[in-house]
Amino acid sequence: MKSLHSIQTRYALSLLALLFVCISAKSQAFYGGLALGGLTSQVEGDNRGGWDKLGLTAGVFVGLPLNKTFSAQMELKYVQKGSHSDADNPVPGDPYSLKLDYVELPVLVSANMSIITINGKPCNWLSFELGASLDALVRHKESINGASDGVPNYWNRISVSSLIGIKVTIKEKFEIAARSVNSITSVYKGNLSNENSVRFGQHGAFNDLLEIVLFYRLK
Repeated sequence: MKSLHSIQTRYALSLLALLFVCISAKSQAFYGGLALGGLTSQVEGDNRGGWDKLGLTAGVFVGLPLNKTFSAQMELKYVQKGSHSDADNPVPGDPYSLKLDYVELPVLVSANMSIITINGKPCNWLSFELGASLDALVRHKESINGASDGVPNYWNRISVSSLIGIKVTIKEKFEIAARSVNSITSVYKGNLSNENSVRFGQHGAFNDLLEIVLFYRLK
């Protein structure tokens, strides 16, 4: 498996390439605005499962139409992720709470579904999104058996996630997106070789979240 450093380097180069394209495309019109939403999350590999942790996400975004079908978008958001024990299905260590707050930089491409028609009208109000995000952990709090004092920080500062979703245009300046965001690299320090959670050949713990985000275009 490629190292996390290698993944981060390639991601940074991809960001620079996108910025170069954006700067070079003088004939294109940028747009930008604000984003606000809610989410539910879990940490695969914490031996609990279940989407028991609720959180918020908020930030800003900038986008660039590439042609009539495709557009690129970059976002900067604060996202509250983590895990929470299920009172109805306790396991050793419960009650348990894990709060992982990130500053995230997603880069994604969206394609409107104008090729699909309903009653003869193209669905250009519907878009499909695909992208990746570089995530920086800025705050964490872990509580085991109800106590948070003395719990070591086992969580990686930097991680990478994938993003897939659909976006619906409500009005000219309002869009709402439903997304699934999943860790590509482990958010847990070290190698949890005894755990069953494996992605891309790597044992560890992985953030998974489902989010609904409202976008408001200022331009």
